[in-house]
Amino acid sequence: MSWWEPTTEDSWGGLPVIRRIGDAGPRCRVAVTGEIVETETECRRGAWVYRCDLEDDTGAVSLLFSGRIGVPGLTIGSRCYVEGTSQVEYGRLVLWNPIYRLERHDRPDDDAK
Repeated sequence: MSWWEPTTEDSWGGLPVIRRIGDAGPRCRVAVTGEIVETETECRRGAWVYRCDLEDDTGAVSLLFSGRIGVPGLTIGSRCYVEGTSQVEYGRLVLWNPIYRLERHDRPDDDAK
């Protein structure tokens, strides 16, 4: 068991917990599962930031990890669960330094083994 458990409540600190990326806006508590579709290391204001774009069936959110040039396991094709407070930067939904957990990526051939 990890040191944290995913949010299971419908509210967090009196605010609703958003479970679909498409329902999120600025200053929302977001708790979603999706797939990493793009990654990039960027320099913002003189500091490295690792960016992962996470998508579900309803939209996309950028996961930004400050001071990092990579995060083990968060690569294109990875499925993960993330939690954080959303912001909008340059017209894009972002989560800075979210809590994350890698998820099993079920494939049809997994059952055959």
